[in-house]
Amino acid sequence: MARVLVVEDHKEWCSILSEDLESAGYIVDTAYSLETAIAHLKKQDYQIVVTDIGLSKEPEDASGIELLKWLKTNCTMTKALAISGRAVMGLNKEDFKKEYGVLEYIDRINYDSEEFLQLVKIAEMQGK
Repeated sequence: MARVLVVEDHKEWCSILSEDLESAGYIVDTAYSLETAIAHLKKQDYQIVVTDIGLSKEPEDASGIELLKWLKTNCTMTKALAISGRAVMGLNKEDFKKEYGVLEYIDRINYDSEEFLQLVKIAEMQGK
């Protein structure tokens, strides 16, 4: 199974995502901040990163975007999924995915664990 990094500052959501992934057999690490996520990525290869767009404890409340930019430059083989309970910064969903190299944008408000795991499986298959 693939190794997945979950980047989410809300510990409850981090637990939900991690538990869903672990129950499906994925190896999961977690980070609650941009800095911790980058530290993980510098020392471990991840096939998939699931990141919150608005890490609220970070400056400007959009460090998930910074992480996506960093991934696009530094981890070109890593597949990214973005999750948020808000609109995607004025872009429509498809433009957001294209601009930031995201396979899929997941709406936290309508979160469905089966759909989430299907998207992760797609990311895993595309990474092979």
